[in-house]
Amino acid sequence: MPLGRCAGGLFPGYLCPGAALFGLDLCGRSLRDVRIFYEESGWYDGQYWTKPEQMLAQDQLVVTYQIQPLLRRIQKSLAAIAALFALSAVVWPLVFHP
Repeated sequence: MPLGRCAGGLFPGYLCPGAALFGLDLCGRSLRDVRIFYEESGWYDGQYWTKPEQMLAQDQLVVTYQIQPLLRRIQKSLAAIAALFALSAVVWPLVFHP
């Protein structure tokens, strides 16, 4: 039972960085893409727009120097939280066995 409480306590700490990871990954993918899909007012007028070379280079710099470091930091945080949970799952029964 206490292990379940620990897992429940770690869940929000795992959920928030996970949502940030998925959002930043989506943002990074859209910045790396050469073509962008957009629609102006309705479902029928969607078009693909090709980025100019200068804008593509600028977007790739943003991904390289701003988004990827954040993604790596969030991934390391999630790995640390998972490792702490796994360690607590192993140590808890050894320390508090009835």
